[in-house]
Amino acid sequence: MLKKIFYKIGTFVPLLIFSTMAHLGQEAARIGLDLAFVLMIIYFVLARVYSKISYFDIGFFSLFLIGFTSSHLFGDRLFKVFIDYTQANIYLTLTLVAFIPLLLGKEPFTYHFAKEGEPEIVWQTPQFKAINFIITLVWGTIFLVSFLISLAKPINLPFTILFPVALQLGIGLIFTLKFPKSYLKRNLSGEAFSAYESLLKLNKRRKGMKILGIVGSPHRKMGNTYQLVSYVMEEAKRLGAETEIVILSDLKIGYCQGCGRCLSEGECPQDDDMKGLVEKIFGADGIIMASPTYIFSVTAQMKTFLDRCVWLGHRPQLQGKYGVAISVSAGYGEEETANYLSGVLSALGASVVGRVYGIGVTPGEFSDKESLFAQAKRTGANLIAAIGEKRDYPTTGNKTIFHKFMRDLVSSHHKFFRADYKYWQEMGWLDSDSAEKSTEEESLNSETNTQTFPKTCKEAIEGMPTAFVPKASRGLDAAIQFIVTGAEQGEWYLSIGDERCTCQAGRIENPDLTITTPSDIWLGISQGRLDGAACFMQGKYKVKGDMGLLMKFNEIFAAGGER
Repeated sequence: MLKKIFYKIGTFVPLLIFSTMAHLGQEAARIGLDLAFVLMIIYFVLARVYSKISYFDIGFFSLFLIGFTSSHLFGDRLFKVFIDYTQANIYLTLTLVAFIPLLLGKEPFTYHFAKEGEPEIVWQTPQFKAINFIITLVWGTIFLVSFLISLAKPINLPFTILFPVALQLGIGLIFTLKFPKSYLKRNLSGEAFSAYESLLKLNKRRKGMKILGIVGSPHRKMGNTYQLVSYVMEEAKRLGAETEIVILSDLKIGYCQGCGRCLSEGECPQDDDMKGLVEKIFGADGIIMASPTYIFSVTAQMKTFLDRCVWLGHRPQLQGKYGVAISVSAGYGEEETANYLSGVLSALGASVVGRVYGIGVTPGEFSDKESLFAQAKRTGANLIAAIGEKRDYPTTGNKTIFHKFMRDLVSSHHKFFRADYKYWQEMGWLDSDSAEKSTEEESLNSETNTQTFPKTCKEAIEGMPTAFVPKASRGLDAAIQFIVTGAEQGEWYLSIGDERCTCQAGRIENPDLTITTPSDIWLGISQGRLDGAACFMQGKYKVKGDMGLLMKFNEIFAAGGER
């Protein structure tokens, strides 16, 4: 906010100082000019750092440079002329600022101010350009007339201030406010005018949107991950959203100590930068989590941050927010990392709009760079559209499983998870799946006449390849071992790869996932009589290995086979 205020009024401060002190005598004018020139230099340097310098800045920097030179190098006589014609010099500067860019075929000087009020998508319309061109001509004429008036009587107050200001307020300001709409009505059809107004209204809504990017790369702005995030942000900003990228390496975030106080008491005892980052997350409409792939997963910086978000998983408070997951690898694992971050966003309550992942070995060198950056921009546009439309994304199987798991965990251990339990009570989620269970039961009953359920655990496991969904398993290469106890003892394993699934009896070495289960429990889950997540939480079957693979079961195995 301070940066925006500074950028809009920075030039006016030295101009006001100089204009005021110029009327207090030659020595006061000299001091005022020196002070104004120093302030102008400071502003000019900072403006170069923050953003593009305007013609307005260049014009007045030149004016103060001429005044400073005349004061210190050419004696009092020339300086007195400069001071006597202070207002005329100011209006001459404004006249040149208005007309010179037009004569050189450059952007009108009003662009600098008009762009501050509208996002880039509006700048590109021919109507925006035409309106600014005409407004610049009008203001240039007003400045020229003001210059001629003040030149006629340079020390007469009405001629130097009152008459020119009356022209600027009575004609310039009113014209600037009224002309754009009048021009659009005359030059656009009724339908086109309505579309343009809708575009302006939409962009006004977008101006309040905030997108936060959280980058876990230790390479900071030099990394490929940051570049990919920047492309998503660039499109979001072009469409009118406010954007901010936080680099985790620049923050002081301690490891999670596993004390559980955030779950029982509601707050983490550590006093570090995590609190400020959480505030930014809560203040954002869209959240981008991005990390390069290190050893098949996210970086240490990202993992430390995510571990500190454990309470957000227990009390998912990102409902109504939208997320994007991004990852880059040197050739392997980028999709899995993006999927992991996508799952985290979903578990925290956000609706995941999309994932962007690619391969980049050295800075800026991506495989299929053009296509990847185009995808990043599309994702940025889709994120803004989802927020603006308050888009409703269907709940995935993974999200449902996690919700049920967390609900049962919090309920059964409510004495410890006091803060969690209170939150779930307030949200009305402790019984939130009763309607869903009812719907599932109705669906189950309606399908019993057409769907054959397994009658034995052996039949249930050996029949899993027939319920396999190849499209949902793209890129998946895994082995799942079943060890069945109870009435139907036995061992089977599933092999998944190349979008195929096979089942064989026996054991396989080094399975990715091992499920040890009583036969009646797995049969009940397969028949839909038992809730798999609830059974796992209650310890009715045990799992060893890749929990993420278990969470994908609802996606890669579906009644009826391929979808």
